[in-house]
Amino acid sequence: MANTLVPLLLAKSHLRITDADHDTEVETKADHAAAIITEYVASGRTRYPEPFPDPSSAEWLIAQAAALDLLACLYEHRGDDYGFNAPDAEVWNAIRRKLSRMRDPALA
Repeated sequence: MANTLVPLLLAKSHLRITDADHDTEVETKADHAAAIITEYVASGRTRYPEPFPDPSSAEWLIAQAAALDLLACLYEHRGDDYGFNAPDAEVWNAIRRKLSRMRDPALA
C-alpha cells in the first residue's frame, strides 16, 4: 500500500524530527498509522468504495489528523509501556472523535 495519507516530511514535522537519522523508522510508523486509520474507516463504511477518495477534501484532512495522532503514539510508545498510563486508550478516544462522522452508524 502506498502511503499518501502521511508523507514522510509531514510525519517528521509532526514528530519534530529535523535530521534524516530515523527516516526509515518514521516512514514505517507513518505507513502503519495510515493503514490502521484507512482500515478503521473502511471497515465501518458501506456508502463509498474508497475511504478517502479526494486528497483535497475535509475527510482527507480529518483522516490525516487522526493518522498523525496515531503516528505520534506509535513512535513514542513502542508497546512496552501500555500497562502503565494506557496512552493507547486516550489516543483511540481522540481518533474515534475525529473519524466517527466518516463511519456508518451501526444498527442495534
